[in-house]
Amino acid sequence: MITFVKFCIKLINLYNKRGQNYFIFQKFQAENIIKTLKNKLNLTCNSTVIDYGCGYGGYSSVLADYFQQVKAVDYYSSSQISEKQNINYEKADLISYKTAPVDFIFCTSVIEHIPKEKQALFVENIKDNLKKRGYLYLSFPPFLSLQGGHATYPFHYFPDKTAFFLTKIFRKANITSYSTMWGDWGLYKTSIKEVETMLLDNNFKIIEINSRFMPKWYSKFFGKIDFLNWHVEFIAQKRG
Repeated sequence: MITFVKFCIKLINLYNKRGQNYFIFQKFQAENIIKTLKNKLNLTCNSTVIDYGCGYGGYSSVLADYFQQVKAVDYYSSSQISEKQNINYEKADLISYKTAPVDFIFCTSVIEHIPKEKQALFVENIKDNLKKRGYLYLSFPPFLSLQGGHATYPFHYFPDKTAFFLTKIFRKANITSYSTMWGDWGLYKTSIKEVETMLLDNNFKIIEINSRFMPKWYSKFFGKIDFLNWHVEFIAQKRG
């Protein structure tokens, strides 16, 4: 229990400082996800891997500690991509990106930034880039979770115009639309049920739905409830 509390305190501290160094925030989370995930899914060091929407590269950096070759793919280039030699960075549109199918795709905090009308295509493209019986780790903060509104939380529970007004007053952020929250990319109101349906529609077998970093008993009872998930994670397998 003490260890878990210490972990949560460190995670919250890094979250609050993520604007200063998002790479470290990503890396800390990855260090507490990937080793367990690799063993659970019986992946080997030779398994082919894509960090699908790698962002600043913190997840890729840790993936590269466990797998011989990692593809780090994102819309935007990043100055913080790890210098590790076994990471191959590719700049690409994640909705249309094609590569030789791989054993494992790691995708976190991406789908909520894909326009709603393109999310199903995004999931379909992930499926196409996986081998038969390949594994997918997909996670995101549901919009109705406490942090789901990103820059507008906790005001995202209000109607949009009210949320933007309160965000401007109390958080000094001038937001006029979720779809343009950060200029040419945004945030879209995505739920656990929506993503679950997209995975099932795309021939995935869902192995687990968890509330990330929370105890198993918590995930068992609350794993599918948007409001009670700070960050939901799907572990799925493409059917053969």
